[in-house]
Amino acid sequence: MLTLLASAPWMVMSMTAAMDNPVAASVTYCHYTPAFTPAALRMGDECFIPAKLAGRIGWACTVRGDNASVIVDGRRVDTFVRRIGTDPYIALRTVAASIGAVTEWGSDTNLRVFSKLYKISAIGRGLEVRGTLPVKSNIFAVKSPHRVVVDVMGARIDKASLPTTEGNVRYSQFNDNTVRVVVQVDAPPILTASAMPAKLLTSVAWKGGSSVSLDALPSGQAVKPVVSSIAKPAVGLPSPTVSVGVLILAKDTVKESLITILVSGVAPQQLSAKRDDAGVYWVGLPNARVASAAMGEISGVSIRSASFVERPGGGVNLRMELKRPMGVKVSSTTDNISIRIVEPKSAGGTLASKTIVVDAGHGGSDGGAKFGGLREKDFTLAIAKMVAEELTENGTTVVVTRDDDRFIGLNERPKVANRSDADFFISIHINSNTRSNSQSGTFTYYHRDNADCKLLAECIQAEIAKVSGLPNRGIRSDRKEAPANGFAVLRGSQMPAVLVEVAYINNATDRGLLQTWEFKKRVADAIVRGMRTYIGEQQED
Repeated sequence: MLTLLASAPWMVMSMTAAMDNPVAASVTYCHYTPAFTPAALRMGDECFIPAKLAGRIGWACTVRGDNASVIVDGRRVDTFVRRIGTDPYIALRTVAASIGAVTEWGSDTNLRVFSKLYKISAIGRGLEVRGTLPVKSNIFAVKSPHRVVVDVMGARIDKASLPTTEGNVRYSQFNDNTVRVVVQVDAPPILTASAMPAKLLTSVAWKGGSSVSLDALPSGQAVKPVVSSIAKPAVGLPSPTVSVGVLILAKDTVKESLITILVSGVAPQQLSAKRDDAGVYWVGLPNARVASAAMGEISGVSIRSASFVERPGGGVNLRMELKRPMGVKVSSTTDNISIRIVEPKSAGGTLASKTIVVDAGHGGSDGGAKFGGLREKDFTLAIAKMVAEELTENGTTVVVTRDDDRFIGLNERPKVANRSDADFFISIHINSNTRSNSQSGTFTYYHRDNADCKLLAECIQAEIAKVSGLPNRGIRSDRKEAPANGFAVLRGSQMPAVLVEVAYINNATDRGLLQTWEFKKRVADAIVRGMRTYIGEQQED
């Protein structure tokens, strides 16, 4: 893990009067605005945030006396702590600068944080954009000539340190919050996605044309989105076709909330819902527009805030910050859009009130993935024991499918959980593929389209990504690998269940980490924190 030391220039000087008069401030972090209670504070040109709330922007912070260690997407920054009252605060601008992010005061009380793009590559039928912070992207196609356009939101180009480029690619600062990347292709592109979730590495692939040298745009000609050949409108329709009204909180209880949005015009299309790595929910309305009178914010028992955000190129998103992870179901009719927010299965209470089955993948005659003399079954057992020990210390009733090197059938593993009437089933595995060093990172599987399993996977994967030091490969449905029925260990579980692929045994970096106690312990503790997040138990950062 890369370790950096962050110190502010004013630390070597006496505190100015401005430092002693903190002013409440807000933070816009790449593509969203997290809520801090207590508030972030502006002191001089620095912005301090409560250390215990660093997780709101995806940071893991550990305070030790007057110092703190902050992990930002796998990079560790050692910094100082400023105590305000009895609470420890960390210097957001100082830490962000240490990892190469761009910060600026958009107003006297709003700090804006951007990912600085440092490499853009376009080869064949693919595009990769790398930055210093996770960013979201919208993707669309244009014609005359044929091009793939990617709008990277929450990003900046640093004129003093321009990104390196590879292949035929052009980029520009489209607006103060968006970098536009353009790849010209030799035939109509068939896009496989119209948006990408927040990631350090934005990787876009398409079918059809390959990248070629860019022609100069005629003077004054703008890049305009068109309907591409994926049989869906590309992001950024020429004119919205649905008008959405104000947000109505039709039901508001601890167990369930219902937001209703009245619409006029044609029926809403391409509705989407996703929870990002920071725990913010986004409902996409790509063919909609919202009246200025409907741009207000609502809140409720489970909803910290909900409001519309305009999308670059057209359409709107509903941004929802909930007080804890919840299941979200989006539906629509010709008259309204409904967003149902429900408490997920096995949520509530504490870890001490739960029964959790921890499954160490493979075992006995089934060694799992191998590399040299290393075997998957040994790594999974070591990590599973750490997870079980951490849960036990928190008062959880823990059942393990194996605590030694023995073979357990695939169908028997979920039966252990079902017989135990468990609240969760967590299966731990190590990955591999056919070509060494071609893949790296961690991801978590959930069963088919099960909403509770998906939410549990999101919570666990987000915590692992903060501390693993490996690429965050996100979550995925097991139907991707087993389209017919999904994985046996997940399919047979009658409770929220996930399968965690911790790292690649045939990748040198991953393998090196897997052989350290520290890495296995970080992952095990992150799995436990992810379960805490899912059930809504308060925890110290």
